[in-house]
Amino acid sequence: MNLQTPKVKFARRLDASFFRLFLYCFNTWTDGVPAIRQELLDLRSIWAEAGLPGDCPYVPSEDELRQHAQQYEDFEATQKLKMWLKVSLNTTSDGWFPNELWDDAKEANRAAYDEWMATARKLEAQGDDSMTVEKADKLWPFDAR
Repeated sequence: MNLQTPKVKFARRLDASFFRLFLYCFNTWTDGVPAIRQELLDLRSIWAEAGLPGDCPYVPSEDELRQHAQQYEDFEATQKLKMWLKVSLNTTSDGWFPNELWDDAKEANRAAYDEWMATARKLEAQGDDSMTVEKADKLWPFDAR
């Protein structure tokens, strides 16, 4: 069977940067601004080669780019932490557990939090500015500690 769908064929050839911006719009409230800002920066980087008219309207300053780099690094660290917790605690990305498993989950969460904070203390003691105890506590995705 040979289907002719010229509109879809054209759309499939477009750069994924055009679509990712819309994918992140609806979950900015959970992921924060850095994810969507990164998509804007990616779109800005291909603006001319994509044949879009004029200059890209998103023009961040050097200071905004520096701030974004730090915020995006924190965003990626948080995402990796959430994935590690999801796998190691056998939970959903929002940390939900059934009531009958709460006591065990609370204990496992505390152990994971202690390990996370110990790693942050070790990095801070080594002079690594990328992770401090204060920052590690702030990045922890769950209320329970």
